[in-house]
Amino acid sequence: RSVTISKVGVDLNMGDNEVRPFDDTQDYKDGGPKTGTSSGDNIRTVFPFPLFATAEVLVQKLSGPAVKVPPPVLQETGCIDKEYFGMLAAEKGPYITNVPPHFPQDHAADRIERCCKTQEIAQTVHGAVSLDLKAMQAYVAQTDKVVACLPTIGYMNMPGPPNDCGGTMVCNGAVILTEDRIFMFGSNSNQEASASDFISGTTFCTYICCCLPCCYGFCGCIEPCKVTSFNYKQVALRENKDFQDSVRLSTTKVSIKSTSMTQITREYTAGKIPSDGCCKPCCDLCFMCCTCCSGICEPFFYHGSHTFQYSDDGSQMKNLTIESMSERTVGHDDMAWGLMDEMALASLLTDPKTKDLFVGNPDSPECRVLLIKKFGSKFSPEQCQKKVLNLTMGLKTKDLCTRKSVMTISITHWDSASQKIRTTLAVCDPSQVTPDDMMKFQVD
Repeated sequence: RSVTISKVGVDLNMGDNEVRPFDDTQDYKDGGPKTGTSSGDNIRTVFPFPLFATAEVLVQKLSGPAVKVPPPVLQETGCIDKEYFGMLAAEKGPYITNVPPHFPQDHAADRIERCCKTQEIAQTVHGAVSLDLKAMQAYVAQTDKVVACLPTIGYMNMPGPPNDCGGTMVCNGAVILTEDRIFMFGSNSNQEASASDFISGTTFCTYICCCLPCCYGFCGCIEPCKVTSFNYKQVALRENKDFQDSVRLSTTKVSIKSTSMTQITREYTAGKIPSDGCCKPCCDLCFMCCTCCSGICEPFFYHGSHTFQYSDDGSQMKNLTIESMSERTVGHDDMAWGLMDEMALASLLTDPKTKDLFVGNPDSPECRVLLIKKFGSKFSPEQCQKKVLNLTMGLKTKDLCTRKSVMTISITHWDSASQKIRTTLAVCDPSQVTPDDMMKFQVD
């Protein structure tokens, strides 16, 4: 596609800082400006496309599920996504550390099978299924006529017996209004998976190597001198917590409150365009002059360690709060990248072994796994790809949009279990509930 953009800015050659549209235009192919734009263009351009997300893109991101970095390994079924996990736990994968890099004890197939089996067994043994909205509606409809139903993300000052009331619960649930009662329910499920492998081995024979330093490592050919130790650990956790209660309308007063906030922050400034570096010819020359004998010694050399470790806490419900579930921030922030982060990304762009991944298909699973290995949970692959685009354009951008929505139903009622008047706060899911839906709960 071809997009024509008229640039508007300040002509630096004019007096009194007069603002006027520039006469020149640019035809941007493939949805954006060409790489290697001059600094003059960057200075004269106001919000050039596609530096910043459109309203449609922001609405789509804010209404979609939150992105977790790294992406989750556990599926909603409680089993491991074997295809994705196969890339993370593959030989020399993102979660693998071999010291030195050629240490041979890296058995990917066994590792993947070991981790997947543990999670499958835990899910089968646990077998508990929490209540969902459809099941709860069907249950209530058997005895009452449902007037309204609002999905919730949590409750505050929950009803219950004296020793188990007044608490807060972050959960997926609903508040259901019938002709004579209000039903409240919530379900919180937690799934966690983790594993760690550690293998170490050596053929360093203290006696021989101290007496004959030239035999350093060569005693690998003597089988009794080869020492290996290992430790494997897998953990699978499954938890379910459900909450159900109901109050009669005759002893209840309902009030509704809704607030929302949206904030957009956009900024861009000049950056640096990465290059191949001037020291590369020197490194090539040094490599040619320095002959390495590691290839001769390698068959007899065995010393190092292998480490694998991953952890996935599923939906992270255990660490969430109602406030955090009511607020979403999406976008990109180059200003959060430190100098070392930029240098690490620039090295991927200039390394002959990796730069073709970004040029060819930056959305490929291999490219995403490479970025996760390099940056872990600090930056998402999408943020890295946006940073790549900005580096090639010589810019630094900030494009963040925060939206906070709080929709609550205050249910003041007589809590017969604790024998006191209680105001229970049902926090509705802002992504599924509208103000019109909440008006159905205006009961006296």
